[in-house]
Order: sequence, then structure tokens, then C-alpha cells
Amino acid sequence: PMQLYEALYCYAIFITLLVMQESKRFADGVIFWSYLLLYGISRFIVNFWRVPEPGEAVFFSISTGQWLSLLLAFAALIWFGMTINSRRSLVRRAKA
Repeated sequence: PMQLYEALYCYAIFITLLVMQESKRFADGVIFWSYLLLYGISRFIVNFWRVPEPGEAVFFSISTGQWLSLLLAFAALIWFGMTINSRRSLVRRAKA
């Protein structure tokens, strides 16, 4: 049933991103990085139910796919953090 779970969470991500796009109040790149964040988190969670293939590398009880999903989510979080910090500095400069 992993394919069904994946289809459901991909559909939920699609609806979320569609609503975000229709609101048209997000800066460039936010929807793309939101997708990476949501997909990374959901893939990480769903992969806990998946049985690893024989010979698949598992480190600290987390599969390779889960490590990559974490990397994807962290990259998106870093981008969001950098974007928020750059906007704050622009606001500070504008007020000065």
C-alpha cells in the first residue's frame, strides 16, 4: 500500500501548493521550496512503514531514502531561513 500512501500525500501537497499559488501573495521561489519541504517531510514519514530492500543501506535505523528526504527538507528550511533574514535586513535598512 506504499504507492497509495504516496499518492495521497502527493495529492495533499498538490492541493496545498495550488491554494498557495492561487492566493498570489508569496515571493518568487516560495512555492518551489514549499514543495521540497513538504515532500521531504512526507517522504521521510511514509518511509518508516516501508520494508527496506535486501542490501539497502540503513544508518541509525534510517534508510538512505529517509536521509535524502531529510536533506531535502533541511535545504528548504535553510532557504526559508535565509529568505526571512534577508527580508528583515532589507526592512531594517529601509527604516534607517
